[in-house]
Amino acid sequence: MENTVRQTAQDISVSHHYDKSEKWNKELYVDNNHFFNRLLVRRKEYSFKLFDRIAMPVSFRAIDLGCGPGAYLEEFTKRNYEVYGVDISQEMLNTCAVRLKVDDESFRKKFICGSIENVPFDDNYFDAAACIGVLGLLISDIKTISEIRRILMPGGVLLLTVENMLSLSNLDFILRHKIKSLFNKNGGSKKEISEEEKAYPGITISSNWFPNQLGMNYKIYNPYKLIQLMNDQGFELAGAVTAGHEFRILRRLNIIPNIIDRIELKLEKYFRLNKIPYFSYSGQFFVGAFIKK
Repeated sequence: MENTVRQTAQDISVSHHYDKSEKWNKELYVDNNHFFNRLLVRRKEYSFKLFDRIAMPVSFRAIDLGCGPGAYLEEFTKRNYEVYGVDISQEMLNTCAVRLKVDDESFRKKFICGSIENVPFDDNYFDAAACIGVLGLLISDIKTISEIRRILMPGGVLLLTVENMLSLSNLDFILRHKIKSLFNKNGGSKKEISEEEKAYPGITISSNWFPNQLGMNYKIYNPYKLIQLMNDQGFELAGAVTAGHEFRILRRLNIIPNIIDRIELKLEKYFRLNKIPYFSYSGQFFVGAFIKK
């Protein structure tokens, strides 16, 4: 049975893509033969290292908003949480149910197909939540963050990840964006400015990564301004790291990939363990652990 809530045009575009994506449904958290797959696994590892440092000792309920194939819910189950999931893609939810060995009754009650901007759960219902790589695919973030805060109990932990516009691998894109904006104050775009962009100018920019190429809006984030937004919305940052220090040009040219792997991992580890201005937040993905005030 399919559990659904109302979807927007952006939701429909995203759901159509992920319904058909064999890569996101099955491969990315399993196949270790590609550097991006390995990066996603490390992002998950770093997320739960942060979580384990600050989570409450008693485990009750956890929800993954944009749960995909269930990789993060699987980690919550290892920590004895009763898990719930919401995803825009029914196929993703089906994959998640198989992965977690969810029976039909639990699936109907706990796994919802639809937007995370409006979820059918009570206030203060969850002790923990995850929202992994999903904000970038939403039209408005503030509504979603407010909804997460509503369903998360005081003191509950939120794991949040976004793509980092200030990453080393995005610097060339940001430079080109800035140069274009000098000649066109509207950036060549007629799209409506979001609520968070009005309140926090420069918090996001639209990326030309694959979702945009498929007709979906996709945003990357300034992590410092995102932390400010989260604080204003009632979340305190408890810890953060970034993951992914890709030498993108060398990878495109396929030059000494094994050596590049080792160098990237050493940089990532060094910047993760040592607080260095800019470089500590210079990875492709920002990973933040927030506590509801």
